[in-house]
Amino acid sequence: MSDNQLISIVTPTYRRKQMLLQTIESIRRQTYQNFEIIIVDDNSPDDTQECIRSTYKDDPRIRYFRNEQNMGPGYNRNFGYRQAKGQYVIFMDDDDYYTNFSFFEEAIQAFNDHADQHLAMVASNAYDEYMESGRIEKEYVEAEGYVDGIEFLTNLDIRYNKPLSTFTALFTRDALQQADLEHMKMVNDYAIYIRALLYGNAYILPSFAGNYRKHEGNISLRIQRDFLIDNLEERKWVKERLSGRTSAGHIRRWWNVQMRLLYTYYLTHTKPSKKDADYVTKWILTNSGFNPALWAMLLVRNIKIRIKALFGIRNFRKRFKKERND
Repeated sequence: MSDNQLISIVTPTYRRKQMLLQTIESIRRQTYQNFEIIIVDDNSPDDTQECIRSTYKDDPRIRYFRNEQNMGPGYNRNFGYRQAKGQYVIFMDDDDYYTNFSFFEEAIQAFNDHADQHLAMVASNAYDEYMESGRIEKEYVEAEGYVDGIEFLTNLDIRYNKPLSTFTALFTRDALQQADLEHMKMVNDYAIYIRALLYGNAYILPSFAGNYRKHEGNISLRIQRDFLIDNLEERKWVKERLSGRTSAGHIRRWWNVQMRLLYTYYLTHTKPSKKDADYVTKWILTNSGFNPALWAMLLVRNIKIRIKALFGIRNFRKRFKKERND
């Protein structure tokens, strides 16, 4: 292994001191030790700063930055990325942690073994950890070994699953630079993956990297209208750059799936106002092109969700399940 294969782990944090300590320790236990941890504290009101500076004062690999005001996760990831010195970059949230302490070593070995295959990333499977119940579930990418980047991208949510989070992937700096990550508005997991896959291929390890905690504080659980539109715009940006790199049919299928999944998730998890739901619907209708099948599907889903909300069907099912289990 080359000494210059530095891994930069970018970790935004906000008021999660205990989880952050577990995140850091899971990195420090890796068998591959050539890394740096870039912590971007989004002006936490607790003693995160004092804790990190005192606990890791003797570890120069841990670099701590603190915002003077709350800037949000997208800004923090981008800021951390700009500080990174490594050939490889990991974006890791402050509530995730590794259980496979040879993950870095396995990923670096994969890059070395497939140096001629223009890899943009090496990724792994992961575990879902539900904090309220303590339940842990395996989440598979549904791929293993080498996968062509455009093939992977255009089959996300169709044939392959997106890796559970970005802490399960090492991205090459070269691919991120070509993807213009530094100027991205929507710096979330999905956007990073699809942009990187435009500029390189993937290698999926069969192992499980660690645990992705699910709790009420997860950003992805509830999304606002403008956040959803930003996600759609990001996917549209990628769709436009796919032109000529794969068939029009593959692009159209992927684009339809993205709109359908985001729209359904938004309606079912966020419970938007009629005004916001109509705004999103209009955006999709405007940007989908002539697509009667998609339009009909959106209309049916919209009507079903509104009917369920009107009659309280979702709450009724929850009550019935709870009473049955008591």
